[in-house]
Amino acid sequence: MPRMTNPTRFSCETARPRSLRLHGLALHALEWGEPGRPALCFLHGGSAHAHWFDAVVPTFVDRYHVLSLDQRGHGASDWALAPAYATEDFAGDLLGVLDAMGWATITLIGHSMGGHNAMAFSAWHPERVERLVVYNCVPFLPGYRWHWVARIWRRPAIGELFMATSSKWGFTQISRQSNVAAGPLP
Repeated sequence: MPRMTNPTRFSCETARPRSLRLHGLALHALEWGEPGRPALCFLHGGSAHAHWFDAVVPTFVDRYHVLSLDQRGHGASDWALAPAYATEDFAGDLLGVLDAMGWATITLIGHSMGGHNAMAFSAWHPERVERLVVYNCVPFLPGYRWHWVARIWRRPAIGELFMATSSKWGFTQISRQSNVAAGPLP
């Protein structure tokens, strides 16, 4: 199998930058493909940005109108001055994006935090979602408890410092110790 070390063009070189003003925030996005095609939106995980999907976007641009969104407080999008980073805030932004783009329905792909937001949006607006893909994401079911590493991540400043100073090896060791044993869901 040939290695893909020198693709002809990176998707970041062909993206059309987009800014959408929603709920008092400028949300940045990258756009590919042509309007009128089926809509496809990528949602990145925490500590990530719209370029997270640059390697996979070329697979879809010939068939879809693609948007990779910098979710609020990430990438080139604005931060909410009064902290507003609940799932409802992210889902409200996504609803505004669909309306601003003129999309009645969408295929939604979310990674990690983006997967969580995509699942919530799909549950609250099922008529707007044709397909849903989530990966590296835990659905928050009744009785779910964060493992101790995730509880650290969720603390402002401390979590950011923890993520910035953790090596891949160290993180792997901590993650192995913090995962709970498999068992039935509540």
